[in-house]
Amino acid sequence: MDFIRYYMTNWKSLAVTLLLVVIWYGISTTIILVTKWAVSEVPGFEFPLLITTTNNLGAYVWSLLFIRFVIRNIPQCSKEQLLYSFFPVSVGIALEIGLSNIALSLLSVALSTLLKGSAPLFVMFWCLVLGTEVFRLNLFFSIGLICLGLALTSIGNYSGNVVGIILQLTAVAAGGFRWCLMQILLQRRGNEHRVSALELTYYTAPLTALVLVPFVVGLEGKSFLVYLTNTASSQVVFMILILLLISTFVFLLLIVEYLLVSRTSSLAMAVAAVFKEGTTIIGGAVWFHDRLSIVNIAGFVVCQIGILWYMFSRTQQNPNLSKDPILLNQVESSKSDSLSVQEQLRVIQDSETQ
Repeated sequence: MDFIRYYMTNWKSLAVTLLLVVIWYGISTTIILVTKWAVSEVPGFEFPLLITTTNNLGAYVWSLLFIRFVIRNIPQCSKEQLLYSFFPVSVGIALEIGLSNIALSLLSVALSTLLKGSAPLFVMFWCLVLGTEVFRLNLFFSIGLICLGLALTSIGNYSGNVVGIILQLTAVAAGGFRWCLMQILLQRRGNEHRVSALELTYYTAPLTALVLVPFVVGLEGKSFLVYLTNTASSQVVFMILILLLISTFVFLLLIVEYLLVSRTSSLAMAVAAVFKEGTTIIGGAVWFHDRLSIVNIAGFVVCQIGILWYMFSRTQQNPNLSKDPILLNQVESSKSDSLSVQEQLRVIQDSETQ
């Protein structure tokens, strides 16, 4: 009953976080659909890495416009902060996206989804290494159950090779690393400078594009020049407009993503991403009539049990290391960072009787 009361007490914060998650899902799905349409339906425009690079450049332009004309205060950044804080995040983003796109050309969608489902394990590993999480058996088993459930959900006819599997796992590991770094930057305390979501976009987006340039030149450069030579100018202008649209959605996605990490934790975001993968597989069965076996359905149920277990275990632990409003935000009190859930509830009860 205590954890139910804990949820009831913080329903406003939880509602805001859930709203951000819904927006995150919606924008992410829109980007995937528009990008898939551009790559698969537009003749000759098969440049996923180029799209990703222009997306990050567009996100940088949008963040610059907001900072200059809305906030009117360009954040200052030292060379050390740029090199040791923002650049590693950008490298993580670039490696995650670049290697994932290369791996997807070597693997089936089902196998790629299965490998991406290991993200919470990699995130938990980096969180333990970087000190944003403390190892707990409950947490470990809940994450393992989530990954097992997604694996069973996506079981199908796998096709791929060892190189593709290694590339995809490396991409997932890089993604987990950048999630943890983002959490550290966004949740700094005390006298340390806490980076805002807009500031993080402003610095990481152009750096990510810069890191992706070698991938673009090496893998898509010649094909893109051929496309420009053989395509009508009107079609090129149309695709530029499409890229501007996608980059706008990417800017919004990055802001929402960073807001979620600042309000929750990198591990919670990884769990939310797995939930999205699971619902995507089920959605494919409903709308596109993909075949699901009993094992697939059982896997989805196991995945949801793992997520519920994760949520419950996080409400029972001391929240002084990572806030987790996806599961439930901490009591909005300066004392709550060092209190357990039961102690926080006692503080609430005492305040109500006064």
